[in-house]
Amino acid sequence: MGGDEFGMLPPVVKNEQPTISVARRIIINPGSEYTIDDQTLRLCCRIGISIYPEHREGEQELVRNADRAMSTARQRSGKYCIYSAKTL
Repeated sequence: MGGDEFGMLPPVVKNEQPTISVARRIIINPGSEYTIDDQTLRLCCRIGISIYPEHREGEQELVRNADRAMSTARQRSGKYCIYSAKTL
């Protein structure tokens, strides 16, 4: 993970829906602007989701899959993307 990325390990979930719900609560609305010392900052957020054990061969693969999903969300101008071996 880079300097502008972080990971989260929520409790074990049985399907994607609780994870999507958390992602939606985290996401900053596109175009949110904040002014600090006369400088306007525009913030945005993209989330890549990889779910254990469905998307995991190992810990590094889980993180790599989440990174792939995040890249896809960015390319598609979406807010979040769930990893899928079929589509990514």
